[in-house]
Amino acid sequence: MPGLYTKLVNELSVRSQGMASNSLKHRLHDSRCAYPATVELKVSLSSDSGVQKLKSKLLQMEGVKQVTMELMKEKLTVTGHVKAAEVLKTVRKVQKGAELWIN
Repeated sequence: MPGLYTKLVNELSVRSQGMASNSLKHRLHDSRCAYPATVELKVSLSSDSGVQKLKSKLLQMEGVKQVTMELMKEKLTVTGHVKAAEVLKTVRKVQKGAELWIN
């Protein structure tokens, strides 16, 4: 089953080159619209203030829909239209020892 990006590319190729709508072109060039993602990170946080600070920073990011923390597992899950590298960069600004979660 083709994804959203494939459908958009096919739709653009069917239309004549000069007739594609601006919103469709914009959606192709904006990589955040192309796919929903779930990013899982390993983050060790010991205080409630650190957890709240991290959650608020992540929720301010464009495309983030939900942030979930499992403190016992030291696991952070970010859901939305985001790239893993952008999420990791933001988390590392708040918590230095963050890394991608490996199953």
